[in-house]
Amino acid sequence: MELLQKPGKQFIQWLIAQFSQINEPGTREMIAQKIKSGSAHFSALINPVLDLLHKPDLKTANKALAQPIHDSARDLFNDLSFRLHMISGNGVFMDTDAWYRHKSQFRQPPFYINIYAGKNEDTDNPSHPELQKALRILRDQLADEKQVPIYMVAGKQTIVEMAEYLPTNESEIMRIHGFGPAKMKMYGKQFLEVINEYCDEFGLESSIPDDFAVKKPKKAKTEKKQNPNISKDPPERKHSISSAPVSPLQKLLRSATSPSARLKTISSPSSKAVKSNRKT
Repeated sequence: MELLQKPGKQFIQWLIAQFSQINEPGTREMIAQKIKSGSAHFSALINPVLDLLHKPDLKTANKALAQPIHDSARDLFNDLSFRLHMISGNGVFMDTDAWYRHKSQFRQPPFYINIYAGKNEDTDNPSHPELQKALRILRDQLADEKQVPIYMVAGKQTIVEMAEYLPTNESEIMRIHGFGPAKMKMYGKQFLEVINEYCDEFGLESSIPDDFAVKKPKKAKTEKKQNPNISKDPPERKHSISSAPVSPLQKLLRSATSPSARLKTISSPSSKAVKSNRKT
């Protein structure tokens, strides 16, 4: 990075000084030529850094440490990718409109790394250490290609069992811990090629015991049997609130308290008043 930062600052300072004399004869052509040669120089320095960020020679079993390294590497990659794009536009620095058009055309390239290796996967005295190493390398490559964590391709126990029991076909590798139909379809062929190549080289055969970790298909959940004497629906009430028998007294109270009854009482004279009027 020092090879980029120090000459980069010097180049920027030189450009600023030259742009202050842009109207002098020959200055514009000289600046354009310098920018072109500077672009080639800095592009040659940036590209190796981008390649290094894509494939860092770094692994850690500390997940908390891996994440900030991922974030920093991504930020640096994005920044350098943008700068590389801008300096690759020959002549755009001499035209403001062309510079903005070139800037708007930038598209961030994809970037993914995974330096988290999980817990230490080295086992004590493995039967086939070279095969175990080759399987881990393949696992890391597949994880990078799919851009997924390594444990989603093959965990520690899966690698150890493959290297120990040497499955050589689909039915055998399906008995290895972590391998199901989906993982077999995605990664089984690649792992089997490495294992078979190793076995052919050293004249080895599969050592999976007949009763080793045979996976049984999961039983589908069945509904609990219900006692036939117990009905699912609650028993119906004999009489709902609306259909319950109403006594004459209840009818009288309801009619007396209804809005229409109260209105009649207010708007019409009482029965006693009517009788008294009749007497008079």
